[in-house]
Amino acid sequence: MIRLASWLLLALLPCMGSVSIAGQFSVNPVRVELTRDSAIAALKVTNQGDQAVTLQIRTLNWGQENGLDVLTPTRDILASPPIFNLAAGAEQLVRVGMRGGFVKGLEQTYRVVFEEVLPPATTDFSGLRIALNISIPVFVAEAGNLKSDADWMLVQTPAGLEIRARNRGAAHYRASRIELFSPAGARVAMLEGNFYVLPGQARSWLVNTATRATPGVYRLAIETDSGKTSLEKTLESH
Repeated sequence: MIRLASWLLLALLPCMGSVSIAGQFSVNPVRVELTRDSAIAALKVTNQGDQAVTLQIRTLNWGQENGLDVLTPTRDILASPPIFNLAAGAEQLVRVGMRGGFVKGLEQTYRVVFEEVLPPATTDFSGLRIALNISIPVFVAEAGNLKSDADWMLVQTPAGLEIRARNRGAAHYRASRIELFSPAGARVAMLEGNFYVLPGQARSWLVNTATRATPGVYRLAIETDSGKTSLEKTLESH
C-alpha cells in the first residue's frame, strides 16, 4: 500500500511560511500488471484523513531518456472513474484497463497518477497550499512471460564513481536495494528505493565523490523482484 501523509512534509515547514497541507489517502496495490488475458485491474483508494477529498486521475506514458523518467499524457490506458469525491474514511474502487493494442514481445510502461483537487481557499488564508498525489506504475505485456536482463558495470568519472545498469531485456527491471563493497570488503555505498530500469534503457548512480575510487574487483549486492544477486565487477585503473 502506498500512503502519502502530511508528516512527510513537516521538514519543509520552516522554509515555507504559512502552509496548508491537504488530506491523506492510500492506493492499493502499489503497481499494476496487465496482459491480454487480464486486461483490467482494480485499485482500492482509501481516504485516511478526517476530511472529504476530491481526487482526479491522469494516465501517462512512462519512458526513460538518459536515466530520467519521461512522462507524457496518453489514452492507451483508461482509469474509471477519472474523478471522484471520497468522504473521510471512505473507499473507492478504480478500474484500470488497456485501451490501445499490445506490442508483441515488448512490455509497455505507464503511470496512473492520483491527484488531490484542492477546494477553494478561504478568504482569510494567504499562504501556500499543498495537494498530494500518488503515482502507480502500470506494466502491460501481451503475455506475462517477458524477462528483464540487466548488465551492471562500474565507471570512474570526473564526478566520482558511478554504478551503471542497462536493461537489455523486454520487461522492466526493479532494484530495491543496491550495495557496493570495495576490493577490501568495506561497504562503499548503500542505496534503497524503487529503482526502475525500463526495457532498452540505462540508469546510473553516483556513489563516491570525495576521492578517486581504488581500482580492483568490487562486489555488488542487489535486491530485486526475483531475489538477491551478488556480482563481482572490476574497476579498471586509468
